Amino acid sequence: MNAEALITARFLRAAEKIDWLSTGLTLVAALSPMGAPSIAAILLGLAAKYYAVRIAFDARVFEDLAGDRYTIAEFDDAMKRENTERSLPDRCRGAKRLVIMLAVLTAVQALVVRSFR
Repeated sequence: MNAEALITARFLRAAEKIDWLSTGLTLVAALSPMGAPSIAAILLGLAAKYYAVRIAFDARVFEDLAGDRYTIAEFDDAMKRENTERSLPDRCRGAKRLVIMLAVLTAVQALVVRSFR
């Protein structure tokens, strides 16, 4: 269990690079003449930032789980979760899906920014 949580945490930490790219694209869009593409790129960047924050939080949670700082049951209790039947592999898959969403949003954002020419 600890290895799976730690590997997931490391994967989530690697997503910081995608967040930096999205942040840069958002700044390019904000500094460009305002129009529909710029606004779309900024909105995509804001959505990506939401996922980046979630990913950073989840990375810390998985690091703490791997370090035996608390159990999944204690985490669920602290978060006041009602659906506590999710296994660690299910939680890892869910966290990894957040990275995929961040990557997709950033890729679309890059395509929109590329259209500025």
